[in-house]
Amino acid sequence: MASKVSRAALIAGLAIGASGLVAVPAEAANSYVTQPAVTGVSSLTPESAVLSGAIDTGGDPASTFTASASSPFAVGGLSVTASGNLNGFPVGQGFYSTVLFEADPLSDYVASGNQPGGETVTATTLEVPTGAGLSPVSAEIGAYPAASAQGTTPLTPGTKYVYWLVEQAGETDAATTVNEYSAADLASWVAGTGSLTANGFASATAESSKNDYTAWLAGTGNFAGDPGDPNNVPGQMLNPDYQCVLNSAIPTTNATWTAELAANKVPLTPGTSTVNGTATPNGISAVSAGGGITATSAQQPAEQGPCVAFFGGGSTNFYTSPVGYFTTPVLGSVKFGAKAAVSGGKAAISVANKSVEKAAGQLVLTAKKGRKTVTVVSGKISVAADATEMVDLKLTGSGKAMLKAGKSLVTKVAFTSTTDQPASGKTIKLTASK
Repeated sequence: MASKVSRAALIAGLAIGASGLVAVPAEAANSYVTQPAVTGVSSLTPESAVLSGAIDTGGDPASTFTASASSPFAVGGLSVTASGNLNGFPVGQGFYSTVLFEADPLSDYVASGNQPGGETVTATTLEVPTGAGLSPVSAEIGAYPAASAQGTTPLTPGTKYVYWLVEQAGETDAATTVNEYSAADLASWVAGTGSLTANGFASATAESSKNDYTAWLAGTGNFAGDPGDPNNVPGQMLNPDYQCVLNSAIPTTNATWTAELAANKVPLTPGTSTVNGTATPNGISAVSAGGGITATSAQQPAEQGPCVAFFGGGSTNFYTSPVGYFTTPVLGSVKFGAKAAVSGGKAAISVANKSVEKAAGQLVLTAKKGRKTVTVVSGKISVAADATEMVDLKLTGSGKAMLKAGKSLVTKVAFTSTTDQPASGKTIKLTASK
């Protein structure tokens, strides 16, 4: 799943500070989630690191706050009606926290005003189930060797980094996009005898003080039902009007939805009520201020597949940790000895690995034969970190012949590293042993 952590939200909550879990009362934090923390760095290489932290997902099933149909804690626009206690995000309904580790070279971070800069590197997004207490989290950032990177950026060797994590709590993909249109609710509302409740609509009856039903039908007043609609038309009067709803809520929340989902279509049977003399069909494409209604030309599908739902209907539950620091080791280099003795058709080549990591790759030695470049030695090498070893590599047939003719041969070094270290030493002189 693509990360839903907003860069703007990250910047708004980020400031330099010592790492550690901030001790604030749970009830004082948004949705009862305390601030996350970074807890350490392990498996550090010149181009990668494993970052660790601890997060509070907000789940606390042992609290004393009881959710009810009138609770201000709504799920995808629907009231929470599950029995039991609730303090923060409900446990057992598929909610999770998305966690994202990021790191930025300290110089880039400071130059950007102690905010994430353009060189920020991001780890793979984690999804942590909602539960009680703190949850440990960790992720690898960067890649070593660089060739192993898949959609990530290797860290820079020998660089001091600042790192942090961002948590977005109260998400679930155990949800379905459904058409919130309810013919029964609409008919009652048009008749002035009911409420628009298909999506847990907060306004009361059609004749409520906020929603002047009579004036709106006459074209002389507004309806406050949908602030995103310039005509102030209730969202429930538009078909399709899709909403992301918890799978667990659909069977118990709206019988009309349940039936429509089973058939995967919204019916178009004409209604019996009228608005300004116009019959209201069960399938409505649009409604204008004053009661003008346009029917749909075909049945609308009841669902559009899975979606991500946010607790409370919003996606603003972001929490950013204080920052921590680490420094990547210098990558180092591989140095080849200037001379190598040849015996039994093999060259004994000295390889000094001045790196904190193993050095490996393909070594090729070439020489000129007339105007042609001929391969004299070709083979793989592998040397432990901070070690000097003798590596025996076979000469090619051409290499043996050229060395036999001259007893010594100056070769040119070509080293292709699979562990990223550069090579020093441009030539190696091969000498036949007596």
